[in-house]
Amino acid sequence: MICAVLKEVFDLESVPRSLQEFLEDWLQVKGPLPSRLTIFLFAGFAWTLWVTRNKMAIDKVFRKTSSDVLYAALSLL
Repeated sequence: MICAVLKEVFDLESVPRSLQEFLEDWLQVKGPLPSRLTIFLFAGFAWTLWVTRNKMAIDKVFRKTSSDVLYAALSLL
């Protein structure tokens, strides 16, 4: 879902369909975005997913929709 949103926002031709493709194509500076921006976006979304997962597992706090996670990541960035 996150990749689909990034595809729309940055008007990309394609997005990775697997973690392996993401790591090989996007984080190896072969992707369509500048490498620093890619790393920055990846770190922000990874951190948001980690915090959301911890809130769900430890505090039993759940987001209403999956897009709430996306909005949380965007507000962090």
